[in-house]
Amino acid sequence: MYRNWQTALPANVEMICVQPPGRETRIFEQPYTCIHSLIEVMAPVLAEYTDKRFAFFGHSMGALIGFELCRHLRKQSRMGPACLIVSGCAAPHVPNENPLMHNLPDGEFMQKLREYNGTTTAVLDNSELMELCLPGLRADFELCESYTYRDDVALDVPIMAIGGLKDPDVSVQDINDWREHTTGRFRAAMLPGDHFFIDSARPVILQLLSQHLAGL
Repeated sequence: MYRNWQTALPANVEMICVQPPGRETRIFEQPYTCIHSLIEVMAPVLAEYTDKRFAFFGHSMGALIGFELCRHLRKQSRMGPACLIVSGCAAPHVPNENPLMHNLPDGEFMQKLREYNGTTTAVLDNSELMELCLPGLRADFELCESYTYRDDVALDVPIMAIGGLKDPDVSVQDINDWREHTTGRFRAAMLPGDHFFIDSARPVILQLLSQHLAGL
């Protein structure tokens, strides 16, 4: 999803993508189902890229990971990002009231994926490919559904929160509630599209990110 973003970002911005176990070329590796376990492994790997000013961007599950990664860096007394940009995700303290998905039988789980509109029909209709993808997809949902917010002092990292105007699960208020998690600057933006507006409204979000990063 992020592979072609680099060309649309400012020339002085280098994009580095995180590919966790269980995805794409790492599809046969055991995926993580606990956000804190993932961050414990991820933080040291990312350390070599934080010798210059950096920002975190995360969509949906990635937004929660970015938020908890900022907290982890603060706990370790390490430099945090110049900005945290979260997308398609309710503020972490907002309870998830949706029914659990990760433990559904395969048929029901795949039907929910169709309704979620994040996996193409070509993939969903390919039984062999879905057999490979299901463990990673279930792990993603379990990681999010098992996440428990822990009260702590707000970050001093500026936050920009972005949402989709037609996202059935993340409301405008859910996006604005991210304001509670920073003592720094906060900005909210709502873009056309559902939960996967970062794909359907790609030119718009890339322009927004470019302007925001240039402002930093």
